[in-house]
Amino acid sequence: MEFLTGKQRKEEALDLFEGRQDAWLANARDMAAQLARENGKVTSDDIWLTLPPPRSVHPSVMGALFRDNRFRLVDFTLSKRPRANARRIGVYELTS
Repeated sequence: MEFLTGKQRKEEALDLFEGRQDAWLANARDMAAQLARENGKVTSDDIWLTLPPPRSVHPSVMGALFRDNRFRLVDFTLSKRPRANARRIGVYELTS
């Protein structure tokens, strides 16, 4: 029996999301890049406001959004979404 670490399990889940929701994810990444160009930074909260994930997808898979070489993590902030319970989320900038 193979035991996976928490990080390995997370990466597997995000890989599955990318395979199943690739169209939404491509659109959300483009939106995130546009928002980062306009505002200098972007968070998952910004995407929730403009292009939320499909209802059939668990919200934690939003983590796949910034698994793209266009973005770099620069800070953390507390989510403003009530359902996120002030969870710490990443703040991203464009890499170029």
